[in-house]
Amino acid sequence: MLLLVVPTVMEVLPAEPVEAEPSPHLPPPLPAQPVQPVAPLATLAYAGTTTPATAEPLVHGAEHPLPVIARAPEEIERLERSWRGNLFWLFLLAFIPLAWLALFPGASVEQRIRQTLQANPTVADKFDFNDEMPVERFFEMLDALPGARIQGALLGHHSVWHWLMAMVSTALFCGLIRMALPTSVTGKEILLTGLFTGTLGVLLLLGAQLLGAFCCIGMFYLAAFDPDAPFGPSLIGFVFGIGFLEETCKCLPILFKLYRRQLVSWRESAVIGMASGAGFGISEGVLYATRHYNGLEGADIYFVRFISTVALHVMLSAACAIMVQRKQEHLTEEMDFINWTLTLMAIIIMPIFMHGLYNALAKQHLQPASLAVSIGSFVWMWWLIKSSRGREKTVAVAVAASPQFVRTAKGTRFVAPPSSSPFPPRR
Repeated sequence: MLLLVVPTVMEVLPAEPVEAEPSPHLPPPLPAQPVQPVAPLATLAYAGTTTPATAEPLVHGAEHPLPVIARAPEEIERLERSWRGNLFWLFLLAFIPLAWLALFPGASVEQRIRQTLQANPTVADKFDFNDEMPVERFFEMLDALPGARIQGALLGHHSVWHWLMAMVSTALFCGLIRMALPTSVTGKEILLTGLFTGTLGVLLLLGAQLLGAFCCIGMFYLAAFDPDAPFGPSLIGFVFGIGFLEETCKCLPILFKLYRRQLVSWRESAVIGMASGAGFGISEGVLYATRHYNGLEGADIYFVRFISTVALHVMLSAACAIMVQRKQEHLTEEMDFINWTLTLMAIIIMPIFMHGLYNALAKQHLQPASLAVSIGSFVWMWWLIKSSRGREKTVAVAVAASPQFVRTAKGTRFVAPPSSSPFPPRR
């Protein structure tokens, strides 16, 4: 009786048609329908369905369901084994400007200001330059200099050429991110994600900074930006203030997808995170160039800001996105806002710490150490990509050995693979 209920493997394989005489009391039999295998559940989940993450586990029979890990399509696996799966290593080239600045530092801004004032005694007599000089007065002095810039500065104080640098950086990183990992994410989605984080995401960050000024976040910002604060308080301020808020804002695109119950693979999460980080980094570069660089800094700082720093944001955001995708079951809707925020912070604590450490070292003008942190950020992203591929292969083996979803002439059902079938083959 059990054989009549549970189909064996031989029942779902197409057999040679057998000529049978139709019974006079029964209608003629329907023509045999070939077995049509349906994609395994893992492939269905990878395709990005709107099934909730808490739905049917992908590995049936597993002690711990893994709903966020799925086997990649065959085309993706083939590309992963080629050079196409290793193009993210090109991000290391983006640290060349930072390495140049670390190995060959130039004169400081203060030294070049004094050299410029010595060459322009008329301006020096009119403006008394010192450490306690008001900011408005300082910019008046800068505008009075020839070209509205000091010696060695690339652009004038009111120049808009940094916007062209931002557009070139946008094109460069959109291309790199599109080719970094083989995914179905389009260039349009990458561009829109970057634009969102570079505009609305930055505005949300500014709003959070204003609200945070009335609570503990305000203290972290004071410790981070106080020029007289030692390294320890500065590190704490950069980690728990700037690092936390910025990395959280860059996570918004992937959090939105998960909030809508979309099953997103780790590759798609990484690419979306990269795009979000690039948008934030370029927007931050425009802001810094307008407020702090134009009229004062040389070309090396612009290369660092629009290439090296953007690459750092890309890597940290990719790491955050992979970790959020991997640990999304912990971000449940039942938690209140504070617990949910603390949980998110625990998930992405490593990128937050690296972000804060980089800023604290840069504040102390320790460029070689900042370069080491940048390379460490790439190593962290590489390890997450490597481990995600390993987890994916483990699940692929488990899915291959689990019951498959097939459509037969008798309906759609689970069928065990031949190696695990408890029934002997039919003779």
